[in-house]
Amino acid sequence: MILFDFLLSTLLLGHIPNILFYLKFGFFPKIYLFDITVFFIFIYSFFLRNFRAKRADTLILLFFIINTIFLILNTKLLFAYNSFFYLVRLLIYLWSYPYFLYVISKYPFKFLKRLLIFSFFLNIFYLLLFYLYPNLYLPFYDPHRGRLYGPLFDPNLYAIIILTTSLFLLEYFFKSRSNRALFVLSLSFLSIYLTYSRIGILSLFLIFIIYLFKTRNYLVVLTILGFIGLIISSPLYLSRFLFVEGHKTSFILRIQSYIEGSLLFNKSIIPFGFNNIKIYKYFLVGATNNSASYTDSLILNLLLTGGVLNIFFLFLLLYFLYTTAKSSQSSVFLIPFLIVMTSLAFNTFFHPYFIIFFIWSYIWSLIPKKES
Repeated sequence: MILFDFLLSTLLLGHIPNILFYLKFGFFPKIYLFDITVFFIFIYSFFLRNFRAKRADTLILLFFIINTIFLILNTKLLFAYNSFFYLVRLLIYLWSYPYFLYVISKYPFKFLKRLLIFSFFLNIFYLLLFYLYPNLYLPFYDPHRGRLYGPLFDPNLYAIIILTTSLFLLEYFFKSRSNRALFVLSLSFLSIYLTYSRIGILSLFLIFIIYLFKTRNYLVVLTILGFIGLIISSPLYLSRFLFVEGHKTSFILRIQSYIEGSLLFNKSIIPFGFNNIKIYKYFLVGATNNSASYTDSLILNLLLTGGVLNIFFLFLLLYFLYTTAKSSQSSVFLIPFLIVMTSLAFNTFFHPYFIIFFIWSYIWSLIPKKES
């Protein structure tokens, strides 16, 4: 599990190595350490033929071919080398699944234990960094005063990362009844709270409600009431949820992103191809907002880049997941739906961290059937 451990280390560091490189040499690399690690995992996966699935390989290959065709059809406006490399990067992440299938199926408990250790250091390190630099401002990043920012220096993304790892921690707790897992979960809930992320808190509440209906554990009600009390008592949370002046800019920009995406969809006949949205937004609608390289809606992104075919791929993916996990009592089955749900309002689905989490959770949902 050396590669897996190294991947967790690079996910823990996130963008820090690139930021330090920029501060030292004045150049910000576009490739991250976790990208390099996943590339080696991708190479290693070719030697794990027994862990490949023809259905998964076929869907991934079809997605790649169709989106490449749309890129080629759009070279009249843009010679899309950069977009093609982003598509290849996505393919590398998706086609690394045999290695993760090997690790999770062979070492399921070690996998969860590694995530427990990863979550502990993730929470501690960024809580400490936040204590030292509560109003950190860096080039290429939005300023987030008084909000916990995490390895990607984005409070919203960090809230979803922590929420995702917490669902793995719940699985570990139910299997081991470990007090260490409860302690790390407590740190995780503190981290989610300190991000002051609306989407993070709303997602947490939704998961609590799903858990309440699924487990009938009414202690969850007390947890929900406790969180509501904390939010009501926090002026910053109240100002964010009530869209007080100074806390509604991101919401307005998100609505603007949906409008721009809808205008692009109405103006286009042929989908743009993966990662081409930025160029088309500039030429067709003159967009200059902070999410110019995409829209903030997964559905709009899929429609603009690959049309109804990409929506069909998403539908198949969710259908296979649902049929696999519908009888599962595991908390992990919620992770793919959490990622898709948050992507409807905040673009996370194609982010490297969430592709990895999606693959892990999907594989974990398969394990009981494989072992039975």
